Amino acid sequence: MIIILLKSVKMDSEVQREGRLLDIVDDEWRKEKLPNDDIQVPIEEVPELDNGNDDRESLKDQDKKWTDVAIQNISQEVNGTQRT
Repeated sequence: MIIILLKSVKMDSEVQREGRLLDIVDDEWRKEKLPNDDIQVPIEEVPELDNGNDDRESLKDQDKKWTDVAIQNISQEVNGTQRT
């Protein structure tokens, strides 16, 4: 496959290309395959797929969530009244 880059000057904001022929894809390149490598991923980075809700968050992402249920304590401290 040969890709032709044409030079077009219409506006300053448009990309200006030189009028050269570039052979970037050939049959040999097209037949190449990437190796099927096994990649080690830390367990905290792997999404939990068994929870049934199709959630793709990793354990690390889940730990970052703010899940504190003591919100009422924050509002009481802001108002100056704190229950003990």
